[in-house]
Amino acid sequence: MASETIVALYLAPAAFAWWLFCWPYRRHRLARLRQDLFDLRDSLFDYALASETLDFSDPAYGRTRTIINGVLRFSGELSVGDMLVSIWLHRSSSESEKRLIYQREKERDAALASLDEPDREFVNQIRAAMHASVFAYLASTSMLLMPVFHPMKWLCRAGIFFGVAREHAAGWRRNVSARLSGLEVVKALDTEAQAIGSEAPAGAGKRVA
Repeated sequence: MASETIVALYLAPAAFAWWLFCWPYRRHRLARLRQDLFDLRDSLFDYALASETLDFSDPAYGRTRTIINGVLRFSGELSVGDMLVSIWLHRSSSESEKRLIYQREKERDAALASLDEPDREFVNQIRAAMHASVFAYLASTSMLLMPVFHPMKWLCRAGIFFGVAREHAAGWRRNVSARLSGLEVVKALDTEAQAIGSEAPAGAGKRVA
């Protein structure tokens, strides 16, 4: 009886921690991700509204907004496992699908290249922030990655990660964002999000009051 009580005393906190992680914590992180995406979409809209050079009809604006809408639509299904499957599907696509994916990537790059430098930099910042929010969500909701993610985040905030001082942190983040944009996982995310966002029905991705 005593041994059963001891086992229960050990298992109860572990079960509670597991429940806390799988439900309340993940729901909180998902709500935070969705809020970040809504804020980024609003910032993109506000910038285009005030800009004299970036128009709502510009392909770069439309594709970026479509990708954000796509991520919003499948954000509840995001996981590290899903991203690995997306990468595998991205690699194992048929030749016709690969040509379509490559064409979409070229169109995104061409749309960005057609913008003025300030507009291109802003749109790239929005995309980088979106990718950062998604990967932060994936890392913070993965049992394997969470123990690594949070210490790295705290070190970055302290300005000592890889010896980067606070005054150089912004430039370091830009360099990392530029490198991330070329990764296959990012291309797979953008391609899938653009496809889903393009199919989204009217009203999809709206804020819920």
